[in-house]
Amino acid sequence: MVFGQILLSLLIIFALYRLIRNFLNKKISKIDFIGWLCFWLIALTIVIYPDITSWLARFLGIGRGADVIIYFALIIIFYFLFSFSRKLRSMEKSITDVVREISIRDKSKIENQK
Repeated sequence: MVFGQILLSLLIIFALYRLIRNFLNKKISKIDFIGWLCFWLIALTIVIYPDITSWLARFLGIGRGADVIIYFALIIIFYFLFSFSRKLRSMEKSITDVVREISIRDKSKIENQK
Protein backbone atom coordinates (compact mmCIF):
# COMPACT_ATOMS: atom_id res chain seq x y z
CA MET A 1 0.00 0.00 0.00
CA VAL A 2 1.18 3.48 -0.78
CA PHE A 3 1.08 6.34 1.68
CA GLY A 4 -2.04 7.83 0.07
CA GLN A 5 -3.93 4.56 0.37
CA ILE A 6 -2.97 4.22 4.02
CA LEU A 7 -3.99 7.80 4.78
CA LEU A 8 -7.33 7.51 2.96
CA SER A 9 -7.99 4.14 4.61
CA LEU A 10 -7.41 5.65 8.05
CA LEU A 11 -9.71 8.58 7.26
CA ILE A 12 -12.45 6.22 6.06
CA ILE A 13 -12.04 4.02 9.14
CA PHE A 14 -12.40 7.13 11.30
CA ALA A 15 -15.55 8.08 9.36
CA LEU A 16 -16.91 4.55 9.92
CA TYR A 17 -16.15 4.81 13.63
CA ARG A 18 -18.04 8.13 13.86
CA LEU A 19 -20.91 6.68 11.84
CA ILE A 20 -21.27 3.67 14.11
CA ARG A 21 -20.99 5.83 17.22
CA ASN A 22 -23.70 8.20 15.93
CA PHE A 23 -25.94 5.26 15.12
CA LEU A 24 -25.50 3.69 18.55
CA ASN A 25 -26.24 7.07 20.17
CA LYS A 26 -29.40 7.25 18.02
CA LYS A 27 -28.31 10.43 16.24
CA ILE A 28 -29.03 8.95 12.79
CA SER A 29 -31.77 6.65 11.53
CA LYS A 30 -31.30 3.04 10.53
CA ILE A 31 -31.80 3.77 6.82
CA ASP A 32 -29.25 6.62 6.92
CA PHE A 33 -26.84 4.35 8.75
CA ILE A 34 -27.16 1.60 6.14
CA GLY A 35 -26.73 4.07 3.28
CA TRP A 36 -23.64 5.71 4.75
CA LEU A 37 -22.21 2.35 5.81
CA CYS A 38 -22.48 1.09 2.22
CA PHE A 39 -20.90 4.30 0.91
CA TRP A 40 -17.91 4.15 3.27
CA LEU A 41 -17.36 0.41 2.75
CA ILE A 42 -17.40 0.86 -1.03
CA ALA A 43 -15.00 3.80 -0.67
CA LEU A 44 -12.66 1.70 1.49
CA THR A 45 -12.79 -1.15 -1.02
CA ILE A 46 -11.94 1.23 -3.88
CA VAL A 47 -9.06 2.75 -1.92
CA ILE A 48 -7.60 -0.66 -1.06
CA TYR A 49 -8.26 -2.20 -4.50
CA PRO A 50 -8.21 0.70 -7.00
CA ASP A 51 -8.14 -1.68 -10.00
CA ILE A 52 -11.82 -2.45 -9.32
CA THR A 53 -12.79 0.85 -10.92
CA SER A 54 -10.76 0.05 -14.04
CA TRP A 55 -12.40 -3.36 -14.29
CA LEU A 56 -15.84 -1.79 -13.86
CA ALA A 57 -15.01 0.82 -16.51
CA ARG A 58 -14.02 -1.89 -19.00
CA PHE A 59 -17.15 -3.88 -18.12
CA LEU A 60 -19.40 -0.83 -18.73
CA GLY A 61 -17.48 0.29 -21.80
CA ILE A 62 -16.26 3.52 -20.18
CA GLY A 63 -12.73 4.83 -20.75
CA ARG A 64 -11.16 5.03 -17.28
CA GLY A 65 -11.90 3.98 -13.73
CA ALA A 66 -11.93 7.61 -12.59
CA ASP A 67 -14.68 8.31 -15.12
CA VAL A 68 -16.82 5.56 -13.58
CA ILE A 69 -16.47 7.18 -10.16
CA ILE A 70 -17.43 10.59 -11.56
CA TYR A 71 -20.46 9.19 -13.42
CA PHE A 72 -21.72 7.34 -10.35
CA ALA A 73 -21.13 10.42 -8.18
CA LEU A 74 -23.14 12.57 -10.59
CA ILE A 75 -25.98 10.05 -10.63
CA ILE A 76 -26.06 9.98 -6.83
CA ILE A 77 -25.89 13.79 -6.58
CA PHE A 78 -28.77 14.24 -9.02
CA TYR A 79 -30.82 11.59 -7.21
CA PHE A 80 -30.35 13.42 -3.90
CA LEU A 81 -31.12 16.76 -5.56
CA PHE A 82 -34.38 15.35 -6.92
CA SER A 83 -35.21 13.75 -3.57
CA PHE A 84 -34.51 16.94 -1.60
CA SER A 85 -36.53 19.10 -3.99
CA ARG A 86 -39.47 16.69 -3.67
CA LYS A 87 -39.24 16.80 0.13
CA LEU A 88 -38.97 20.60 0.05
CA ARG A 89 -42.15 20.89 -2.04
CA SER A 90 -43.92 18.56 0.39
CA MET A 91 -42.79 20.65 3.37
CA GLU A 92 -43.87 23.88 1.65
CA LYS A 93 -47.32 22.39 1.06
CA SER A 94 -47.55 21.27 4.69
CA ILE A 95 -46.55 24.73 5.94
CA THR A 96 -49.10 26.36 3.63
CA ASP A 97 -51.83 24.03 4.92
CA VAL A 98 -50.94 24.75 8.57
CA VAL A 99 -50.83 28.52 8.01
CA ARG A 100 -54.15 28.38 6.18
CA GLU A 101 -55.75 26.38 9.01
CA ILE A 102 -54.42 28.78 11.67
CA SER A 103 -55.61 31.75 9.65
CA ILE A 104 -59.12 30.34 9.29
CA ARG A 105 -59.26 29.46 12.99
CA ASP A 106 -58.06 32.93 14.04
CA LYS A 107 -60.55 34.62 11.72
CA SER A 108 -63.44 32.64 13.17
CA LYS A 109 -62.29 33.53 16.73
CA ILE A 110 -62.24 37.22 15.82
CA GLU A 111 -65.70 37.01 14.25
CA ASN A 112 -67.09 35.21 17.32
CA GLN A 113 -65.78 37.96 19.60
CA LYS A 114 -67.72 40.67 17.71
